[in-house]
Amino acid sequence: TVDGQIDYERRFEFMQLHTGEHILSGVIHRRFGYENVGFHMGADFVTIDLSGMLTPEQVQSVEAEANEWIWKNVPVEVSYPDPEALIAPCDGLLSAYPLEDDRILPVKQSFYTLPTLLRDPDLAARYRNGLCLVFRLCVNHYHRYCYPDTGGKGENVFLPGRLHTVRPVALEARPVFIENCREYTVLSTDHFGPVVQMEVGALLVGKIHNCHGAGPIRRGEEKGMFLYGGSTVILLLEEGRAVLRPELLAATRRGEETPVRMGERLGLAASRAETKSSL
Repeated sequence: TVDGQIDYERRFEFMQLHTGEHILSGVIHRRFGYENVGFHMGADFVTIDLSGMLTPEQVQSVEAEANEWIWKNVPVEVSYPDPEALIAPCDGLLSAYPLEDDRILPVKQSFYTLPTLLRDPDLAARYRNGLCLVFRLCVNHYHRYCYPDTGGKGENVFLPGRLHTVRPVALEARPVFIENCREYTVLSTDHFGPVVQMEVGALLVGKIHNCHGAGPIRRGEEKGMFLYGGSTVILLLEEGRAVLRPELLAATRRGEETPVRMGERLGLAASRAETKSSL
């Protein structure tokens, strides 16, 4: 027989190094699409081999983002995401609304109907009776956001803010004096059909930075970030495209927000949910 004992101090150091490798690899893959093709933990140094080259400037930016995750002390979890799961595109406090006729949506101390939110009645009509997911980001949340599914995206549409100082917009006896600036794009997703993803920023000055124009997208790939003043992400899904976790809708009906983290499963594609219910 062989008796052994774990050197926990050394083991813990390797656990930290291995976790750091995952953080760096994830940031690099999301930003540049490179794969981690080799990893070595030695007595004095650690190496990561990638499928592409980074410039010194890119290395600095990746290191800075990895440090952001570490400073925020984000819990480390092991998960195996279902490719047909609807994931949260960001950290935040979630409210989930069925889009019945004339639904009033509270967003950043203002109120919108779907047509006034999008300033496009035809686009709004496509999402009637669908779902609206509002993610409110607080100062303690990570202010970057990702794509919820793989597919393609259209061009970004920027809507400047408005200040209605003399003639407020009336929404069911609620005068609206402020419309925040916002930017949206229509995503053609593999599992959820056309999805509107919108970021809401400060009143009159855009504080939203999106990374891409029209083109292909990957689920979990970074879409953009908020600069100072931006703090809400919205997803619009067509009727019958997704089935949410029931407790999310129930919490919103009670007037409660649900804390979620980027990548967390919120529900399933409707086709997958039907398959599971029939098993």
